[in-house]
This record gives sequence, C-alpha cells and structure tokens, in this order.
Amino acid sequence: MTTIAILPSSDSTGRKQRFEAVTGDHHASGASVGMAIDALNDKLGTTSGPSLIVVQQMQGDEFFDDGQIASVGRLMDEWRRARDLGSPLDAQAECKLSDLVEAELAATIERCKAVTDGK
Repeated sequence: MTTIAILPSSDSTGRKQRFEAVTGDHHASGASVGMAIDALNDKLGTTSGPSLIVVQQMQGDEFFDDGQIASVGRLMDEWRRARDLGSPLDAQAECKLSDLVEAELAATIERCKAVTDGK
C-alpha cells in the first residue's frame, strides 16, 4: 500500500493556496486535495485499484498531538525551501521528518482502528 501525505501549501502571508501530495521521493501539487492526489498518481503511473482516503483535520488528538503537527509543518516548509533551491534537506531534519511521517502513519492506523471498533 502506498502512503500519501497531503499537506497544505501556503504563500508568504500564510494563506493556503495549494495542496501538496507526497510519497517517498515523489510529490505533486494541486488546487484541491483531489487534484494533488491525481497529479501524484499521474507521476507514479497509478491508474487502477481501490483507494481509501482518510481525511484528518490538522489538529492534535490522542494519536498525534499538536506539537507533532507543528513540527511536521516546519519541517515540510524546510523541505520545500530546499527542494525549490535544488538542494537536499539536511540529514538531521530529513530523519526527524521521516520519524514524524512514520508516527503520523501509526496514528492513522490507530485512529482507523478506533473508528472501526466504535470507540
């Protein structure tokens, strides 16, 4: 299963303008979440099969807290700046971002379990 992170992309005033879909080393953006996913699927060549999309409001819960969300936002801003400059994210930041993405995936799994268990 491919895990795709969807993140809002903001302009210099902090206004959300687009959405970024990211998986592994691949990324694409679009004016909506769906457009970003479609653009990423086009790049990956994913054209068939079922998809399950879980939308989580970007606010903390018992599975992934506000501090973790803020850290992901900061690190994604750093990642975008590095990408736009054609340079890699520094190793420490890349490791932290990877750890947070894994924690966010684990939180999503636990959140889904809670929903299906009726909690």
